[in-house]
Order: sequence, then C-alpha cells, then structure tokens
Amino acid sequence: MRVVSDTSPLSCLASLDRLDLIERQFRRSVIVPHAVEQELLRHPDPRALERLKSAFAEGTLRVREIESTSLTRILANTLDAGEVQALTLALAEKADWLLIDEKEGRHRSGGN
Repeated sequence: MRVVSDTSPLSCLASLDRLDLIERQFRRSVIVPHAVEQELLRHPDPRALERLKSAFAEGTLRVREIESTSLTRILANTLDAGEVQALTLALAEKADWLLIDEKEGRHRSGGN
C-alpha cells in the first residue's frame, strides 16, 4: 500500500501527538514530497516539530522528489506547493491513499 500526504493531516497528528496512527493504520511509512517536508519542518509548535523530525529520522515519513509536469504547472495556479506536489506524487506513485485537507483543497481550487 502506497500512502502520500499533504502537510495538514501530518501537522495535525503531530500537534495531537498521534503520529503513531500512521503506522497503526497503514503499517508502513507515508511518502511526502519535498514541499510538504519543508512545510512540516516549519511547524510553529516545538513539541510537534520534534515529533515530525523524529518521524522523518525513523522512516515513518519519507521524502520523495517529484518531476514537474503539465499538471503541476496547472495546479500551481490554484493550490499551494505542498498540495500540488502531494497530488502529483500520489498520481506518479499510483498511491492507494492520499491524505489531504479536502475542504481546503476544494476552497483553494474554487470548488464548493
């Protein structure tokens, strides 16, 4: 099972000290694009930031680079870099799951 995530779900889990739910639910690491890694490593809560750093160090979270595509360039007009890269990576990896703040994604893309 391949799992890709945007920033918000992981940030919230780290804030709640519940990153353990990732391994419990998916029984493997979650893949994030570079933009998501950078956003997570700017987490404002020092405790959550340490949890995220540990998750990267332990391999619970793994970073994967993506190549820019026409989809990446189109989505960049309406979504932030983390969302664009997470969507692109999920498609490239043929992910089984994409963890994303759906309401926020719809709002930013002009949907309801």
